[in-house]
Amino acid sequence: SIRQAALRAAAYRKAWRDEYRIRLPNATLRWIRCELSPAQDAAVAGTTTYTGTWQDVTLLKEASARLREVTDNIPVAVFQYHYSGMGSPVFLFVSRVIEVISGIPAEQVVARADALFDLIHREDRERFDASLAEASAMRERWAIDFRLTHHRSAQIVWVHAEAQGTPLPDGGLSW
Repeated sequence: SIRQAALRAAAYRKAWRDEYRIRLPNATLRWIRCELSPAQDAAVAGTTTYTGTWQDVTLLKEASARLREVTDNIPVAVFQYHYSGMGSPVFLFVSRVIEVISGIPAEQVVARADALFDLIHREDRERFDASLAEASAMRERWAIDFRLTHHRSAQIVWVHAEAQGTPLPDGGLSW
């Protein structure tokens, strides 16, 4: 339960974060994000003092659910990808259709972008990387046709990718 997880974090003086639903007195359900951070030193009685926040994230959850519903019902993979040219690439969002195309669930692609990039056919990988780097440097629309090796079936899948980059504060692009 939420309470037990928070108490476990307190017992080990660890930060804790979770999201859960609450029912208001008028019977409405709301999503709450709770974040707790322990103070560096124990209080006089040896207890842990926490600083925390509760944030109503109901609108974010509802918007996310609508986006997921829309993207799950079109036959293309929709994504948001952060590319800086340095460091690890990150998928911030990938629709579930990516699993049909690649054999890898969207959650795994978001957790580790290279799970998807490792499937790019070895003869296309250099061209793929150069194309993305050039479009990033020129701040141009990116489009490419390339092959993936499906993770489960090992079949070759031709993919057409297309995206427009949006500049980010760190100098990178969100595609």
